[in-house]
Amino acid sequence: MPEAPAKGYELMSAVDIVIIAAVVLAVALIAKSFIDKSKRGACSGCSSEGACDARETGCCSAAQDMVADARAAVERAREDTR
Repeated sequence: MPEAPAKGYELMSAVDIVIIAAVVLAVALIAKSFIDKSKRGACSGCSSEGACDARETGCCSAAQDMVADARAAVERAREDTR
């Protein structure tokens, strides 16, 4: 006769196993997507991915825009505190 689980510990039900398997599968598919994109030379998650020429030029226009916006925001904040 099998022993009862120790107090405070219960065996996992089938639903728990299915949920864990689904989460593991989702993480694996996301990782595979990132790996596949990096092998193709694509930037993961970039909205400019379709028109990106950073691999050829070495210059990412999306990153330049983000830096310019950040610098402008810092300047505005400095002016507001004066």
